[in-house]
Amino acid sequence: MLGQFTGSDRLEIEASIPARESQYVSPGDEITVRSTSISSETYSGIVTRKNALIEPGTQSVKIYIDISGTDLEPGYYLEGEIGGRVFSGAFKVHKDILIRDNELFTVVEDRATLKTVELLASAGDSMIVNGLEPGTTIIDEFRNAAFEDTKVTRREEQ
Repeated sequence: MLGQFTGSDRLEIEASIPARESQYVSPGDEITVRSTSISSETYSGIVTRKNALIEPGTQSVKIYIDISGTDLEPGYYLEGEIGGRVFSGAFKVHKDILIRDNELFTVVEDRATLKTVELLASAGDSMIVNGLEPGTTIIDEFRNAAFEDTKVTRREEQ
């Protein structure tokens, strides 16, 4: 026998998050985890530590989560969700409409206008951006054929 588990009322989980998103996770953040194999029950935890180094092979950062009072056992695979950062006045746009990483074409008085936006976060194949007014019309098709001040006509809804 190599050892024995004691004090199973507290479980520390080591997890990895993408390095580009590590700036949004801090010790003290709440996390919800669930088992991918034993049940659909969810458990609450707190991020207790975050490694300062990026793992070169995976481009991820390790975080440590403290979960108390659960029936989880060491060795279970878990999935987790950390509450995200709240952005006010932000919009979600598809990455493909961005030009030079922080610009996109909008329509002003039936003309294509290049607008610089602030990139706040990545969300899969989308970006969260700031710098657009509500109701702004964005060119999301044929953007590669658009040039500054090109006349734009709206395609009728199909």
